[in-house]
Amino acid sequence: MTNWKKEKQQVVAKEKVSTFQAMLNPKVWILAIIYVSQVIGVFGVNMWLPQIVKSFGGDLATTTIGLISAVPFVVAAVGMLAIGWSSDKHMERKWHMIGAMILAGGCLVICGALNSGLGVSIALISISAIGFYGCMPIFWTIPPMFLVGGAAATGIAFINAIGNLGGFIAPIAIGWIKDYTGSFVGGFYFMGITVLVGCVLSLILFAAFKKQES
Repeated sequence: MTNWKKEKQQVVAKEKVSTFQAMLNPKVWILAIIYVSQVIGVFGVNMWLPQIVKSFGGDLATTTIGLISAVPFVVAAVGMLAIGWSSDKHMERKWHMIGAMILAGGCLVICGALNSGLGVSIALISISAIGFYGCMPIFWTIPPMFLVGGAAATGIAFINAIGNLGGFIAPIAIGWIKDYTGSFVGGFYFMGITVLVGCVLSLILFAAFKKQES
């Protein structure tokens, strides 16, 4: 039996959760928190990258800052396609998503620890961006593993609504840390550690799926 057919059988045999129960399901809440962690990293980098480039690069022209700021997203586009292709080819979600999140969070923590020059920082942020943009498409394959019908619509909407709070939290938190410490080092730690916490929750979630199947 092919992996694709096995995956379809797992979907058919999954736990049936009602529309109302979807919002109370612990798995849905864990997924929402995981998504918050991913969004915090993505929005933190997206919103503050030009300022980060400026802080590391010194007196750069605005055009130069814009061009340098585009590098991580170009790299991420290629990496995202590669991760998605690999995940689909091997029909494997767990380690592709968790591996991408470790890459994203780990590189941001390293970036903060090194506090190095512009070149090293942009390289680490670019690798981190691969992880961020690579894990998100895989993330959205998880809710349908245990939600069906109206419950799937409700659960996915709930996860998205809660998760997008990260887009509100990240810019404010990183701005406050920058004002308080005078650098973006603390912001890198905040984003990186938040994503790594999401990794731990992902491991717990997949362990729960495995226990349920057995």
